[in-house]
Amino acid sequence: MERARARDLDGYAKAIATIPVHRLSTIGNLEPFRQSVAALVPIATSGAPATRLRALALIGRADNTTRQKQEAVATAARAAVCEPPPQFGPEGQEALTSDDRFYISLVIARSDADWVPSYAARALVDEDGQPRQKNDVRKAFADLAFSRSDTLADAFALLARAIPGSLHEDPRTKEAELSRAKRIVKLLPAIEEATRGALSDNGDDLSAAFNDMMQSLIFRYARPITGAESDEAAAGVVARALMLLSTLLRTRFLISVETEAYKTVGRLKYWHKTDSWPRDAAAARRRLEQTLLQAITLRAQTGSASQELLAVLIQLAGDRRRVEPQLARLAEVPGLASEVQDWLRAGGRQMAPRFRTDAAEEAGLRDIDMVLAGSALRALHVQSLADGDVKEALVSMREQRAPPVEIARALVQFLNYSRALANDVLSLSRRRSLSAFGEVGSVVEAVPGRHQREDGQMIVTEMVQIKRAGIERLLPNGTTEVIVPAKVSGVESKRK
Repeated sequence: MERARARDLDGYAKAIATIPVHRLSTIGNLEPFRQSVAALVPIATSGAPATRLRALALIGRADNTTRQKQEAVATAARAAVCEPPPQFGPEGQEALTSDDRFYISLVIARSDADWVPSYAARALVDEDGQPRQKNDVRKAFADLAFSRSDTLADAFALLARAIPGSLHEDPRTKEAELSRAKRIVKLLPAIEEATRGALSDNGDDLSAAFNDMMQSLIFRYARPITGAESDEAAAGVVARALMLLSTLLRTRFLISVETEAYKTVGRLKYWHKTDSWPRDAAAARRRLEQTLLQAITLRAQTGSASQELLAVLIQLAGDRRRVEPQLARLAEVPGLASEVQDWLRAGGRQMAPRFRTDAAEEAGLRDIDMVLAGSALRALHVQSLADGDVKEALVSMREQRAPPVEIARALVQFLNYSRALANDVLSLSRRRSLSAFGEVGSVVEAVPGRHQREDGQMIVTEMVQIKRAGIERLLPNGTTEVIVPAKVSGVESKRK
């Protein structure tokens, strides 16, 4: 019976293969359209891997039509991916077109299952086609892997696990090493774009997770064997890896002050096996140098200096003398401790001063807390923006053809940066033991100092309604200190 079923499925698959590309999307009657797509589900869920993937691709093509037809396809699409489909692998790269693999990503996106991000990470790494402006397979699966991961660190960890089974299966020959480098050059921009648009929290040990991914992706084996073509491929890997690191640090500035975040720089210099950076990496190096200068400035403003961050800056610049004028300008920033100013004016040649903990520094930290508390409140508002509302507004603008698609994309990018900033501010707030208190709309007993009326007047009622959350700090002794009071309005008590 099973053999007969397999023959039926294979026969149906051959019939499907003869359907023109746009046949399913041009069926006018929705019921026959729905039935045609539903008939693909049993083929997509059992049988030979190539047959299942081909059926999924056809469902994806049907899903990539009008909104009315998408609603007719949705149930069948979700049923087709109740379980993980076969991975593409080398066979899938040969048997399926790039369009097929892109349409499969649309079907997988219909599933809310836990396996989706890991499957997408492996499909991203397996992809060997050329990058495309439209229906790009790498972008589609990168977006799935990053958007469905709980944190950005989790997304990097998934990639670190997926890479060895895909990129490093070939023998270590000159051809294999060169092919691997070329695939990495195509893969890194997709990871960079997904990193830039990720809305998730940093997660635990983001720097370590990123370094593990880069170790698995690039540093597991030596660079391609020397030769003109290999040198070009290696230079491309270095340039795109530095650009990815720059994007990560700019969108997640909180980790830019961590020495661990820059470990990739030294590894790339060693892996490249030349005294100078490749010319293609000039733009990424300049961006990283600016990020490092900002991180060194932030450290200096808190009364400390980092010899390790300076060492990375010098490594990127190629010569200490190139960075000395920039350090001298940093020394003139108002409010720096004299020891830090001396260290900056000396170009970092002397031992970095130790972090100060005197009363002046504690007062400075208190000022930082006040600024950070206000930023955290604004970040909470940005973080609460509903993705559905934003997407609905953008869809409406597209349908009305005003503003242009380019403006809509710019709005999406702005939202991505805003959400990433919100995540960083809230993460930094937690590191300073700051947290929000007071649920907006709730009615609570008034507490002087903890609550403040919106109009600034004295609270005269026993009960108040929270209009805006407050910010408090957890002290080492277990008590809390109010940094910003919650804004409230009076509520008249109901007496029996």
